[in-house]
Amino acid sequence: MTTEMSYQVTEREYEALAVLRDVITLVADEVEANLGRTSQSLEALRSTVNCEVIRAENKLFY
Repeated sequence: MTTEMSYQVTEREYEALAVLRDVITLVADEVEANLGRTSQSLEALRSTVNCEVIRAENKLFY
């Protein structure tokens, strides 16, 4: 039962990371659209965030 509970927490954390990535992507897209420009800094931010989320996922699951 302990293993099952641990798995459920991990699954929730994974889902939270996926939601976080989606939210950050949507925010960056909205900022970009409202500024009316394609900014290298926004792309760099999106890339950095995606790398950090992947790193966090790897720590959770591997």
